[in-house]
Amino acid sequence: MLPTSIVPLTSIITALRYGSEERFLLRRGGDDRPSSLPVSALTEYVTKRGNPNNENRVISTEVEVPSPFLRRGLYVVDTPGIGSSSQANTATTYSFLPEADAVVFVTSVEAPLTDTELAFVDAIRQYAERVFFVLNKVDLTSPSDQFLDSSPEAIRRPD
Repeated sequence: MLPTSIVPLTSIITALRYGSEERFLLRRGGDDRPSSLPVSALTEYVTKRGNPNNENRVISTEVEVPSPFLRRGLYVVDTPGIGSSSQANTATTYSFLPEADAVVFVTSVEAPLTDTELAFVDAIRQYAERVFFVLNKVDLTSPSDQFLDSSPEAIRRPD
């Protein structure tokens, strides 16, 4: 439902929350109330290509879906990636950290965590009580490479 890509794509924070029908709520600078749009319009406002340098003056975006998982008030927030060529994306994500109760950190099995990502994980721990790690693309590895050593000695932290 939310846009994804191999390269950095989103530049605006998007919240996913419960709603009785699927819709996209957009708040822009100068508007008193949010606009209700079809979810298919999301990429026009939250991606670098659709909304370069936030020319549309987007303040916030929310996607409502009738998902039982979200019904009890849970918000899932998609932030721009960190460490990309766009420092503004990294700054946007860091600025949201004080709002997070928990973080799901998604990374790829294709490469080890970078120093930038390790520093980000350390920053996350200052704000969020819980951090969950999702290792993406595990299905691309051999079974022998899928063992994860999570012992304290195997986990490196930035200095």
